[in-house]
Amino acid sequence: MRFLSAQIVCYPFHLARNANLALDQVRRQLQRKPDMQSVLRGLPSRGKSFKREIFYARHRLAKGKERLTLDERKALYELFQVQPRLALAGSSKRPFAQSMPRMIAVR
Repeated sequence: MRFLSAQIVCYPFHLARNANLALDQVRRQLQRKPDMQSVLRGLPSRGKSFKREIFYARHRLAKGKERLTLDERKALYELFQVQPRLALAGSSKRPFAQSMPRMIAVR
């Protein structure tokens, strides 16, 4: 059976959720990345690769930009200076956030 007159519906929640999941996946990869000094010495990482600042940023990264306090914005800015890959992944959320109000009204 074909639905020729069916509409494709995409709720903004699902777009935001998927963007946050992708950002969280990048954050976890960076958080678990081995310390280069340990790798160069040939030592096992034994939990030293855990990056506390990336772990604690997980809630700030998931929050909407407009809901961040000034201190949270400053902390993210400093983190993005150290972790440019995380900044790139965080910037990929913006197009979804900007298009959400329009998607609700589209028929």
